[in-house]
Amino acid sequence: MAIVKNSLLIIILLMITSFAHAQDIKISGKITDDKEKPLSETTVKINKTEVKTDQNGEYTLNVPTKGQYVIEINRLGFKNINQTIDITSQNQVFDFILYAIDYHIEEVLISTQKRVQNKIDVPITIDVLGAEKLNRQNLQELNELSAFTPGVELAIQSVNNPAFVIRGITSDDLDPRSQPRVSLTMDGVSISRPSLAISELYDMERVEVAKGPQGTLLGRSAQIGAINMIRKKPIKSQQFDFKAQYGNYNKRLINAMYNYGAEDSRFANRFSLAYHAQDGFVKNLSGGNLNGKNTMAFRNSSRYFLKNDGTIDLILSYQHDDAPGTSFKSGVWRPKNGDLKPTSFADLDRGKELGIKRDVYSATLLHDQSLSDTWTLSTVTGFNRYNAKEYFDVDGTAAHVINAMDHSFGNQFSQELRVNYNKGNKFNGFLGLNYFYEDSKQTVGLNVNEQNLFPAYASGLINAQLKQQLTGALKNMGGGAASLAQYSGAINNMVDKIFPINPPLLINGVPQPYKTMPNIYEMLSYELNSMNFIAVLPPEYQAMIKQLVPSGVLSADALKNLVNMLAPEQAKQLNAISATPLNPSHYESYSLLGRTHSFDIFLDGTYDLSEKLKLTAGIRGTYERLTGGYLAPESKDPSIIAQMQNRNNNLLAPVANDWIMESKDYLSYVGRLAMNYKFHSQHNIYATVSKGRRPPVIYIWPGANKNLKPEIVWNYELGIKGIYNNKLAYAFAGYYFDWSNFQTTRLVQVEGTVGLQQVAEDAGKARSYGFEGTLEYQILKSLNVFANYAYLDAKFNEKDSQGNQQVLAGNTFRMVPKHSMNVGFDVTHDLSPKRQIYFRPNYNFKSMVYFEDENRELLSQQGYGIMNATLGVKFKSSNKRSFEFGVFGKNILDQKYVMDAGNSGDNIGLPTFVAGPRAIYGASFGLNL
Repeated sequence: MAIVKNSLLIIILLMITSFAHAQDIKISGKITDDKEKPLSETTVKINKTEVKTDQNGEYTLNVPTKGQYVIEINRLGFKNINQTIDITSQNQVFDFILYAIDYHIEEVLISTQKRVQNKIDVPITIDVLGAEKLNRQNLQELNELSAFTPGVELAIQSVNNPAFVIRGITSDDLDPRSQPRVSLTMDGVSISRPSLAISELYDMERVEVAKGPQGTLLGRSAQIGAINMIRKKPIKSQQFDFKAQYGNYNKRLINAMYNYGAEDSRFANRFSLAYHAQDGFVKNLSGGNLNGKNTMAFRNSSRYFLKNDGTIDLILSYQHDDAPGTSFKSGVWRPKNGDLKPTSFADLDRGKELGIKRDVYSATLLHDQSLSDTWTLSTVTGFNRYNAKEYFDVDGTAAHVINAMDHSFGNQFSQELRVNYNKGNKFNGFLGLNYFYEDSKQTVGLNVNEQNLFPAYASGLINAQLKQQLTGALKNMGGGAASLAQYSGAINNMVDKIFPINPPLLINGVPQPYKTMPNIYEMLSYELNSMNFIAVLPPEYQAMIKQLVPSGVLSADALKNLVNMLAPEQAKQLNAISATPLNPSHYESYSLLGRTHSFDIFLDGTYDLSEKLKLTAGIRGTYERLTGGYLAPESKDPSIIAQMQNRNNNLLAPVANDWIMESKDYLSYVGRLAMNYKFHSQHNIYATVSKGRRPPVIYIWPGANKNLKPEIVWNYELGIKGIYNNKLAYAFAGYYFDWSNFQTTRLVQVEGTVGLQQVAEDAGKARSYGFEGTLEYQILKSLNVFANYAYLDAKFNEKDSQGNQQVLAGNTFRMVPKHSMNVGFDVTHDLSPKRQIYFRPNYNFKSMVYFEDENRELLSQQGYGIMNATLGVKFKSSNKRSFEFGVFGKNILDQKYVMDAGNSGDNIGLPTFVAGPRAIYGASFGLNL
């Protein structure tokens, strides 16, 4: 707390002292290349005063007095300028032209710190994929970014169920009562809710992936990192782009964009669309294919250019998904003539009805306006609405055990107001306010066939309970129990015959339903007579039975009368279930609600302690009101299994006929303190201490409410990055995370349910540490090579904060490879001034991962590697006009792997596995006008 308070005090004092700094003589100018293109983010320096050019290549700079000065102008990829100028009056203009170096590493600009900066200048570990790189590497979906962002894993089961992992922490909880750990923003507007997060990557300016707590910069959801997506905005010219692809599995992709604008106009508009579809690559014997895609997206961006370089942007977008189902294939029961491999064909009984439909609507209003030479006002207004319905097979078999429908829908509204201060001397920073509202709901419908649920799960459950009850009955029989003890094995064997522990759900893929519950008295009668059971009873019981059964043969009716006399409590249950019909169509549902109101004030700034040494500090204070709700009406469909287990008609959702609601208010803060030493204009070393927070979870069950504490993490990081000789770019970072009140979910038995439930729990303390490195080398003008590597050790501590042994002690975090790497190269060779050929392969590897925190070997994936490549030729008729033909391949070696395991089927002992994408290859065509 002291660190954050001191940081806040430093920022305020620096802003005050900066206001008092007197300006003397102001000069300005414009920096362009030899083709008159403005060069933004160019460094202009006189003495110790240093500024960057804006998007128009313009700069303004103050000097103390008239006279001769040496002006230095630097920009990556261009020859530096170092010359003397004479300043003789106020408001002189000095324009300069920079000439490009023959070949060099491309400069990377980012806006993570709420202003456009060179990536090297920012004291954050951050990976950036610009529009050019996204296009060159044929990256079209968020999960494909993982290979180029070390320490980051992105997995997409479906557009309704993604998982985002940054430095060991997974954010994928669909429960609207929980809060995301990873912040996803689109043009500064949060889209972190999983059902909202997946957007088609088309007409993008860049994607920034910032690691470590970034709450000060990117919002309350950025507990361990953030993915900041920036879309292209309208420009003052006419432009048309078109791209099309076709490949195996009937892959179809169309991206198109038209930009309208003119230099003498204050208005420009940009319309873009994307269509991306592909048949599923897992065949489903019951109909259709699984793991496919079908997405249509539209976007219209309008920009109004204000005076003083201000802009107003209105961005309207819509995305519709209508994709086939997810291949939740059973890891226990094989399909007909098939196997248990997740990548081979499946047989999910609902067939073509499986799938997901999702609609996402969004509106974003951006306003940037210069208030003066030092102050800029920015506002970000965002609205999002999503509605997703996903139909899936819980058990992953041809038997109808449990089929489910997940309906997630919600609205979000946010408003940010920020002022940036940059006087071009020792201090720059920003102060802002933010309001966020979310109303999110999830309704899950469960259609259960008890005739298949019995062999799949209920028989084994009843088996265990019946053995326990018989043991209790024997104890009540007095001295005879001792003599009966020798028969305990035989009794257990008898129960196993009536309620088998693992009866066949399928035989060669064909369901084996039980129409009724076993006729317990008939089966018990047969088994007890074969054991000569009467002979070992105490004399008083033998006499009683001989009176009731003179023949000595224990019939079913006689046994029923005996049980009613000797064990009335057990008899009540046995009578209710013996030979009772099982319901082939039982329906029940539950609904979850999460509502958030949050207000933030945030402050962040950088102070130049010297020409090379800078201190950055920031803090975000948050007030939030969180509401959680639960509803599960009792089913109108009778269920004998539910009545036996729960005394009501709900099998899987504890009954709550009315909404159970709870609201809580919280005050919190997060912050960061960073220092960087720029020992060279293109080399920077930095150290960071930052705090992240995941809000509490209001977890509600009937009679079992649980409010988890906020999850807190402290991050300590040291890094270095830079560019050597304009041709070798590097970035290395080491970090250590320390968690308290780590929020996880575990499968536990909850009162009122037959199966196990994923319940949020406080797993106590945890830690992770790791190393990340990236290299990029422009060996020749036509050859660029790149590589990255990440090492990560993320585990739960042995002891909690009170010194007690933890439940998950020593376990590795789920979905976290210890080693991951990517290597590749880009050969782009000019055959002539108008013809270019390119070849761009890359290979990425990930080591073993577990899919849940319990670290079961069954639910894991061994290490694997993926090879991708593009090959093509490009024809250029001018600087702006070109077209190209190419071929592409993704997972060229057809590596078979699992992207997720366990899932909802694990709740009833039938874990399912989702296959990763198979080899995709095809042809592409692109046109730029």
